[in-house]
Parts: sequence; structure tokens; C-alpha cells
Amino acid sequence: MYAKNITRENILKEFQKLQKQNAILTKENKQLLFEKTKHMNVDNKFTENEEKYRIHYEFSKDAVMILTPPTCIFTAGNRSAIEMFNAEDEKELISKKFWELSPKYQSDGQLSPVKIRKMIEKAIKTGSHFFEWTLKRLNDKEFPATILFTRLISEHKPLLEVTVKDITKRKKAEEELKKQLEGMAKERTIKLKQEMIEQIQVEEKLKSSTVLLHDSETRYHTIFETANVAIWEEDFTELKAAIDTVKAQGVADFRSYLKKHPEFIEQAVKLIKVLNVNDEALKMYGAHNKEELIASLDRIFVPESLHTFKEELIAIAECKRTFEAEKITQNLQGERVDVLLKLSIPASSESFGHILISMMDITERKKAQEELINHQQHIKLINRILRHDIANNFAVIQSALNIYKQNHEDQMLEEANKQIQKGSLLISRMKQLEEFLTSDKTLKVRDLNSIINRIALSYPALKINIIGKAKVLANDAIDSVFDNLFNNVLIHAEADVIDISINKYNNECIIRVADNGKGIPDKIKKMVFDESYKYGDKGHTGLGLYIAKKTIESFNGSIRLENNEPKGTVFIITLQLVQ
Repeated sequence: MYAKNITRENILKEFQKLQKQNAILTKENKQLLFEKTKHMNVDNKFTENEEKYRIHYEFSKDAVMILTPPTCIFTAGNRSAIEMFNAEDEKELISKKFWELSPKYQSDGQLSPVKIRKMIEKAIKTGSHFFEWTLKRLNDKEFPATILFTRLISEHKPLLEVTVKDITKRKKAEEELKKQLEGMAKERTIKLKQEMIEQIQVEEKLKSSTVLLHDSETRYHTIFETANVAIWEEDFTELKAAIDTVKAQGVADFRSYLKKHPEFIEQAVKLIKVLNVNDEALKMYGAHNKEELIASLDRIFVPESLHTFKEELIAIAECKRTFEAEKITQNLQGERVDVLLKLSIPASSESFGHILISMMDITERKKAQEELINHQQHIKLINRILRHDIANNFAVIQSALNIYKQNHEDQMLEEANKQIQKGSLLISRMKQLEEFLTSDKTLKVRDLNSIINRIALSYPALKINIIGKAKVLANDAIDSVFDNLFNNVLIHAEADVIDISINKYNNECIIRVADNGKGIPDKIKKMVFDESYKYGDKGHTGLGLYIAKKTIESFNGSIRLENNEPKGTVFIITLQLVQ
């Protein structure tokens, strides 16, 4: 039966099955070979590391021992450890437990057996632990040491590598250093005591001086705060350093340098630090408190201030001892303040930290001087006009009368009468100019319509139309403005109609005075408001429009000229509106 089943086909199947099994076995053999090779490499590496550790262990200059926790029994010790503890050999060394190589107590009073177990627990828990310890050799001689516990990996039980360094020399050096420091401290203490005695003696001597100084400071403070001039205490240290830097570069002519480098002046302002100001300075510049004014030095400077400041810089650069000048500034409200500035320039650079600058308000004096100069100029103008124009009128009158006596020409009488009228008008203009110069400059509320209607009554030949109403800030001199304008329209423009429109814009009142006259040539429009400018055969003193312009400007207003369409002239006046 078995023989019949052994066929070629069955043999082939069995052969294929054996081939598959062979392939599986071959693969498993290769895997086993790989694992074997891998383990051999690991073993070789472990052997290599073990050899390195053995060399380190045996030839280390530090004492190295192997400890078995928690029994504290040593299992090995290198040559350095044997020598350190004065043992005969390794066997004698490892026969001792750790605390048997230590005194009963450590320096902090703890029992060595108790404390060493705490150190071992830390090393086992964290992997290592370093600490100082007192040990003793087998001859009972104690010595200080550092100990490093390092946890070792073991398949059987935990081990600690114990590395010991003898720090006897280091401790001796520390003791010597401590003694030296204590000696130095003792010497220093004695010296300080002596210095304290001397200081007490000096303080006693200065005590009376301090009282005097306090009295002086009190007097100085009182004078500083109650002086009737503004006083500024300023730090010029950085400014002086900047000037010295420029001079160190070889600049001898500081004035020429500032002319070439005007930016230095503006930068110099920022280098000044205001330390203190007195009450008079607060009043002068409208500040609420010292802090506000001290922080506002740049705000009181105006472009005109820089000219005086430039001279101040030059005085410092040239080592002058004093500086005095008039200076234009402004208060915190933006109003002009003229001051007389004085300062003393110290001889030493160290003294530039406290510079006292006094400022006297001379604003009213300057205004009075300017008004006096203006009055003088106008008086000269009036005298010149009276001498010239009246003299000419008289000469023409005299000549006309002489001709009339000879020829009895009525035309000469008319010419004489004409010159008398011109002289009368000139006197009227001089009166207007005098009123302008001497009038009260205080502005008050004036009703434009009332003023214009009253002045219009003096000019019946003119038809004057008014559109709009307004009240403005002006004084009585405004009457002469409209009187001059109406007179120019009638005499020079040869007009018979004036249209006046009054408009309001924000805080301004704009008055448009337009006539239907012959107009003003373009070439003279820019000159009609100039002092003493006359045009044509009907021009008289040339003061009418000049006085009108100056009057309007004294009201903080303006006047300008435009063409009227299709003919004529327009005067546009801007004044402060009263709502």
C-alpha cells in the first residue's frame, strides 16, 4: 500500500516542502549569526571600557574605593587609597567600614555613622554627591578631605565609587589667609578708630563753620527768592565742555566759527540745565510754578534771542569775567519780554555747574524808547512838511498876489485861495497825525455803522451805500481812517459813489470800501501807503493813507488795495470783530 503511494508527484511535493524548511532554517541561522556578532561587539566594547576603568582606577592620583551600601563595607581600594590611609595593603584597607576611617563626630557635631548614611542615600538617589568630610588614617591622624560618591551600575547590587582628595594643604592656606585677613582687619580697625578720632576733631572745628554757612545759605536763599529781579541758577557744565572741545580743535576766533557753524548756537541752548528760579522769574514769564518754568527754557527763546546768546557764548569762549546785554524773550503765553541780562563768568571750569543769571524786565522801557523814537521821527516829518509845503504855498500866494497887483487878474486870486485851502488841508493832516501819535492806544468797542454815517455827513457830494453791521475793537483814531479814505475818493479818484460792505469771518470783521472813480495805476499801488508818497498834481502831503495804515495796524488789523470792476478802487480793511 505504501509502495503504491510513492509516486513522482509525491516525491516532488516532499522535495519542495524540504526546500522551504531549508530556507527558513537558513534565515534563522543568519539572524542567529547577526545576534552573535552583535553580542560579541558589545562584549568587546564592555571589555574595552572595563579596561579603561581599570587603568583609571589603579593609576589615579586620587584615592578611589568601592563601597557597598548600606553596609558601608569597602570591596576594593586603589594604590592611592592604601597610601592615603597608611594601610599595609588593600586587604587591611577594605577590612574597615567607612565610619571606622572617620572620627566619632564631624565638624558640625553629627555622629559620623549617622551622617555618612545620609550622604550615601543622596548619592544613591541622585547618582552622585560631593561634600567635605573629616577622615582619619589608620594611625588615627585626622585630615580634611573632599569626597565624591558616584553610583555604579551593577547587575547584582548597588555600588558606590568613593573618590577622596586630601585638602590639608588647601585648608592650611585658607587658615593662613584667614589669619592675614584678621590681621589686616585688626590694623584697619585701629586705623579707622584713629581716623574717627581725627574726624570728630575736624567735625568739631567745622561745627561752628556749619552754623555760619547755614546762616549764609539762609541769607542767600532769602535774597534769591525776594530779589526784585528774575534770577536763574543754571548748570553750564556741558556747554563749557562743548566750547572747550571746539577750542581744542584749534579754533581761536570763536565769532568766525559761529558764523560758519550757526547750528552750534541752537545745539548749545539744549546743553544748559536750569537748576532753580526765583519768584520774580515766575511772575516775569507767567509760570504757575518753578517746575513749569525750569522745563520751559526753550519756550522763552525766540529767534531774536539767539543773537544775544551768541554773544554770550563768545564771551565764555574768550574767558571774559562778566557779560551784560539786552535780550528779547517771550513769556509762556507767547508775549514779548525784553530783559537786561547779567552774569558773572567763573575763572574755573569746575564752577560752571552753578551760574547765576539776573534778568531785569525792561519791556516797558523799550516800548517807551521805541515810542519816543517814533515821535521824534514824526516830529521831524511834520517839521519837514511844514517847512517845505507851507513855504511853497506862501511863495505861490505871494507870487499870485504880486501878479494880481500888476495885472488885476482874478485867476491869480483863485490861485492864492487854492494855495490857502491846500495849506489849511495840510494843517488838518498835521492835526490828524498829532492825534494819532498822542491818542489813547486803549482799544474799545466801536460801532462801524455809526462812525461811517457820521463821517459821511461831511461829504454830501458822495453817495455812500452801506451793507452789513458790526462792532470792532478800535479807538477814536478810526474816525480819521474813514475821513482819509472818503477824502481820497472824492479828491483823487474823482468818484461820486462809495459802496461799503461789512462782513464777518470767524473773529475778524472785513470792510470793503469800493468807489467808482478812475482807479490807481498798477505801478504805484505798492507805494500809496508809504510815508510822504504823493502822486499827481492833486497830491498834498502824502500822509493821508500812511496815517490810515498805521492807525489800522495799531488796532492789530490790516489794510490793502485792490482793483474795482469795471472801474475804481477797493480798500479792504480787516479789524478785530466784537461778537
